[in-house]
Amino acid sequence: MTGSIDRTRSRVLVRAKHVLRPARGLLLPAWRRLQPLVEPSTAWQPSTPPPGAMDGPVRPITKADFDAVAREFPYYRARGRYLSVAARVAGEMIASSGATSALELGPFLRPVVVGADVIDRRVDERLLLEPPARLFVHDVTQVPWPFADGEYDLFVALQVLSISGRRRSPRSTRWHASPGGRSSRCRSTGRWTTPATATT
Repeated sequence: MTGSIDRTRSRVLVRAKHVLRPARGLLLPAWRRLQPLVEPSTAWQPSTPPPGAMDGPVRPITKADFDAVAREFPYYRARGRYLSVAARVAGEMIASSGATSALELGPFLRPVVVGADVIDRRVDERLLLEPPARLFVHDVTQVPWPFADGEYDLFVALQVLSISGRRRSPRSTRWHASPGGRSSRCRSTGRWTTPATATT
């Protein structure tokens, strides 16, 4: 029964989007605020961080962190479910490995790991970094990267490896992880890869 309701809701939303497309410029700001209510799959999914995930110099973002950015940038609100899952996975990895340093590749508006250094190919003035996090401006398809091998315990890449130019293997990023470090990545489809211990 639930499946048929979801399919019906989907069909109605697709049809409404098609009919209302000419008024998109006027309706889009309101839609961004209503979308999490109409499409609950986009809303932040609550979870309890595992013990140790919030205690160190790096931690996953919280709902409060997410809401602060979503208030200023309504587009961000539709990323709630995706980022809540990313935060949960990052928290599990931080807790299980005892990570104290992290590097995130090309985050949008803020890293999913608070305290993580960021590497991106350009500066975005809107990017929210909390000290002592650093921003490295560098094309990740070019090696060497601007920091030492083994400097990070955790590497995070959300929806960026497939658009970073040449399709480099995620294994090529692991050499920056410390021995036993972890990597987490998500394809644009929203499918998470199984975290793997890095090899150096």
